[in-house]
Amino acid sequence: MRVNEEPVAELIGSWGSWAPTLSEDGSKVAFLSDRRGRPEVWLCDATDGRNGQPSQAHPLDLSEDPVTSVNWSADGEWLACTVAPDGGVRTHVWVMRPDGSDARRVAGTAYEHAALGPWSRRGHQLVVTVPRATVSTVSRCDLVDPKTGERERIAHGGLVEVVDIAADDRFVLLRGGRRGAHYCVTLDRLADQDHPLMPYPHTGSTETGLLRPSAWADRPEHLTAYLVTDAALPRAVLAGVDLGPDGVRSAVGVLAARDDGELEQIDADDAGRQLSLVWNVAGRSLLELFDTRTGRRREVESLPGAVVTGCVLARNGRSAVVSVEGPTSPSRIWRLDLASMSWSPVDGAPRTRSTALIEPTLERFVAHDGLPLDGWLYRAPQVSPPGPVLLSFHGGPEAQERPMFNPQHQAIAAAGITVFAPNVRGSTGYGRLFAHADDRNGRYNAINDVLSCVGYLLEVGIADPGRIAVSGRSYGGYLTLAALVR
Repeated sequence: MRVNEEPVAELIGSWGSWAPTLSEDGSKVAFLSDRRGRPEVWLCDATDGRNGQPSQAHPLDLSEDPVTSVNWSADGEWLACTVAPDGGVRTHVWVMRPDGSDARRVAGTAYEHAALGPWSRRGHQLVVTVPRATVSTVSRCDLVDPKTGERERIAHGGLVEVVDIAADDRFVLLRGGRRGAHYCVTLDRLADQDHPLMPYPHTGSTETGLLRPSAWADRPEHLTAYLVTDAALPRAVLAGVDLGPDGVRSAVGVLAARDDGELEQIDADDAGRQLSLVWNVAGRSLLELFDTRTGRRREVESLPGAVVTGCVLARNGRSAVVSVEGPTSPSRIWRLDLASMSWSPVDGAPRTRSTALIEPTLERFVAHDGLPLDGWLYRAPQVSPPGPVLLSFHGGPEAQERPMFNPQHQAIAAAGITVFAPNVRGSTGYGRLFAHADDRNGRYNAINDVLSCVGYLLEVGIADPGRIAVSGRSYGGYLTLAALVR
């Protein structure tokens, strides 16, 4: 089989932009982009694109190593970044001015991993977490002033991390627990006490949250914790927890839920009057705006991509910046004007390709034991089925194959090999029970799901039984090896 090298070369040269963060007034946006070959911090005006043309972005030269995250301080004076030395998993935390000056490392060494936490809601104090290295040590969360270098320990524990800080700096939203079973508490720094936010059920997990002024109470000392949780619920929802002046919870309730999808991301303006909700519905994203005073939800139409990878509301609540991508387009950043509900590009788009890329189709089928499964099928062009097929399994397993930009899938399909990327049990995005269906002895059923995928491809006539390959990375690599010896 002769491979057309032209689309492969174009895919290798593809670049994107993602992980946006806004300045304090929403006029500028910093983000990550690999347009120069590696992920770096770029910066541009957030408003110039309203005439339909993207802004002119420029890079901030911080490090020769990949930058994996960036976040703007509340006062607009600093950018905090996570840097991965040599592209490894042990990261460092750096800070710099928005013009690229005064760059310095504030946490992480060759032997110590450091993670970037949130900024304080006022000023420029930054949370840095050093996760525990062994079972005999604890995680440490420090509040760092990048200007003076002063540090204050605000929490420590086995698997603790800071999720958010209230505007008055007194209350902190902490997350603890192992993956798949996280819980959140409020920490009263003044009284040095923590208070549970949700009843501790034996099932479910609270993944992230925000602390904002209460939308229902007239007194400013009252807060509301907005949580993304599936604790004792079938799917992840938006829960609201009212907090008294001492940080102790009062009313708890579900504010927004969907029967066909799970909540993935939330953000809020500083006043806590409006939230952005990003839902995962069958792998595609759905964006809503939530009015905390009325409880009204408004779907944002004409989303410029299949999957939202980042969504940030301006502090004044007037706009949002969103990074989106799809199977035929790398991640790109757009601005949403919340008054007109109109989209405009923020950063420049990669050049148009000379060859068309493949839009995958969502295939639904049933596993060996009757469990519904699905997967994304990239049909090789100009190949009559049955033909060669590559089964590609994602990592995790707490992850999901989605219609995102995947150069590997596109290149393999361009070479004449159909790609089928399924979501076997244990994948996220389908509810709590599905995500835990491969726990313990259920892992054998997940391995058998590989055979169910093969059976489906043969049943519908897509695959040649003598030309089926299996691949995967991380957990997907484990699943590949396990299926081969099953």
